[in-house]
Amino acid sequence: MNLFFSYLFPDEKESVRNPYKKLWDAVAVDLQLREILEYLIESEVLQKELFEEMKYFYPRQDILAHRQSILTDMLKNPELVKFFEEFRDKCTQLRDIYNFEMFEKYPHTLVVKDFLVTECFIELYIQTIAHIKNLSRDNYGDVINDIFDKILDEKRVSEMEKAFADVSKIRAELDRISPVRINRLFSRGENIENSITTKTKGENLMERLALLADRLKITPLEQKAQTENLFPPSEGIFRTYMKIFKPVFDEVARFSAEYKDLFQTDWFCLVHESNTLLALTEMYLKLRDIGMPVCSVKFIEKDKTIIIHNMYSLLLVKNGMDRTQIVCSDFSCNPDAHFNLLTGPNGGGKTIFLTAMGISQLLFQISGYTTAASAEMFPLTYLYTHFPVEERNDSQGRLVEEQSRCDRMLRELEEGSMVLLNETFSSTKADIAHDLSTELLKKLIAKDCFGLFVTHFHSVKEFCKEYSEQNERKICLLVAAVDDSVEGRRLYKIVPMENATSSYSRDILLRHRMTKEQLLERCNLLKGVEA
Repeated sequence: MNLFFSYLFPDEKESVRNPYKKLWDAVAVDLQLREILEYLIESEVLQKELFEEMKYFYPRQDILAHRQSILTDMLKNPELVKFFEEFRDKCTQLRDIYNFEMFEKYPHTLVVKDFLVTECFIELYIQTIAHIKNLSRDNYGDVINDIFDKILDEKRVSEMEKAFADVSKIRAELDRISPVRINRLFSRGENIENSITTKTKGENLMERLALLADRLKITPLEQKAQTENLFPPSEGIFRTYMKIFKPVFDEVARFSAEYKDLFQTDWFCLVHESNTLLALTEMYLKLRDIGMPVCSVKFIEKDKTIIIHNMYSLLLVKNGMDRTQIVCSDFSCNPDAHFNLLTGPNGGGKTIFLTAMGISQLLFQISGYTTAASAEMFPLTYLYTHFPVEERNDSQGRLVEEQSRCDRMLRELEEGSMVLLNETFSSTKADIAHDLSTELLKKLIAKDCFGLFVTHFHSVKEFCKEYSEQNERKICLLVAAVDDSVEGRRLYKIVPMENATSSYSRDILLRHRMTKEQLLERCNLLKGVEA
């Protein structure tokens, strides 16, 4: 029975063989994804699974809409989260049984493996059927209900119920012969490998088995001294078991041959898929619990304006800040101005805004949700980042690293990618940095890239103004300006430069403790000196 549904993909074939391109490892480092997940998610297993999924950047709307629908159901319905937890646990047990090292070391026990894996899969399916029938499916969207309908397909259910009845009889027989502990080979406890590899010696094993065979009127066995470990049994001991309990082992072999094709290893991917959805649910619920907004994204066409309202960076949440301390920013991206240049004072939140953009886009493109109050977006092609690194301990220095990384990015860059640059080329002289920055910007805009370049070089800002006047594609200028809505604290908010004049003036007044009249008088005096 091949995998016939997926929790993360509309097409189950993509689930088994994910064909999508992975992000650079540097993206995870620049956006501090590991540290964020460690703060927001308690379970190390869930942290790891979600981190693995965040390495991908899915460019297709149907994948994101599929996941968005399931997450919407999970965020609203705790019983569905419980369903995924139980499904994940049973599926994990199935994977672990399949991967027992004992079966590789002792090939003569493979009949046991075939039986255990098939039995566990059948139980997983029967348990899932029962659980689905107890859910209030009227509360769920089409995606999860379509998956459940596939699981409840009458033909599959009938086949599974027949197999379950068959395996239950065999399991009862195995339990009946427990006095010789043969059933330990068929255990599925959490510590099974330790259980079946005890250091118990079997010096008198063959003698006991021979006496048992005599009582059961089985042809007497050779009473050869046996000093091997009792479990796992050597091939000779195992054959003896099979001979003494031939009817049971014949049934085990028959069952394994008849039903083992029900299960295939494709189903193991559902462990990762379930953990990914559980991790996303836990993360978004925690954000909501601390008062931070989380929203499902409204999908728009590529010729429409991207709008993200009250966006924030998870780096601030990771640092322990709450809603009263975090200043959210709005962001929009017009069809003719996909790229942005951000300048402003030190400590104005430019890097935080940059990470907010990257993380918001990344979360959207693995879940259909993002960290904002509302958002209208469409999937981009790929994500690149470049944040400053420590000075290299060789003769090349940081500039060579920056040029090398940007060159590599430009070589593989596809149209519609997002590029986030944080003070790139800031380690070199202003004139060299200007030339490198403006040349890079021209190449990114030629590729119709989305994104943001944070820089303190004002000459680059002037270049962007001139470029926008002379070309159809524009570069939007953003600035870190004082948030006028906050009293008593000087907090910054990222706004378009044309909206920032009053905020800049207010910032100057606050910094120098001046009134507006004093500032104007100072400006007039300076003009008089220049004249």
